Amino acid sequence: MKHKFKEFLEGLEYSELISLSKQIKEKGSEIRNVLENHLDVTEKINARVCATCGNQLNPGTKTLVLHFGPEDFKKKASFCAFDCLEFFLNHLKQIELKKEKAEKIQ
Repeated sequence: MKHKFKEFLEGLEYSELISLSKQIKEKGSEIRNVLENHLDVTEKINARVCATCGNQLNPGTKTLVLHFGPEDFKKKASFCAFDCLEFFLNHLKQIELKKEKAEKIQ
């Protein structure tokens, strides 16, 4: 991280550095707003809940993750425990069986 930020700063001209410095210090500045919005989005992406029970999943704890779906549209589901994963898989299996029965009828 240190190197990327340093490279970014080295790519700026002196006047841009002065402007950046002023904007970082100002409340409500565009750069500050962009940074805060980006942090909000990142936090929302990293905030995960169990796909079955809805419990909050902490990044530091062990979680189970299932990737499923067709190759061109993969889905990802996270689970807090094996029983939630098992429930999800059973429900998914029932949905697939219903689809197969519907296809056979047609």
